Amino acid sequence: MSKISKCIIKGELIGSHVNVVGTLHRGIILDETKTRFVIQADGGKRKIIVKEANKFEFDVDNQKIIVDGKDLAFRPEDRIKIKVKAKS
Repeated sequence: MSKISKCIIKGELIGSHVNVVGTLHRGIILDETKTRFVIQADGGKRKIIVKEANKFEFDVDNQKIIVDGKDLAFRPEDRIKIKVKAKS
């Protein structure tokens, strides 16, 4: 797992632009719970996206980083405390 992926997992995601991999959902994260993101989609509609069932693509420093939703399925305040292990 790259250093950028670890920063995404442990960082603040509200306000981030996100694409939900394999779907047409994309937009800005407005709110976050343990199991869901609320995003404002490109059409102005709000969408509730389940974290564990999806993969999310973030654009960081002109790099597309894909993060499995299972790695994000924590309360935001707890996610910064977890230890992120490298995946082989």
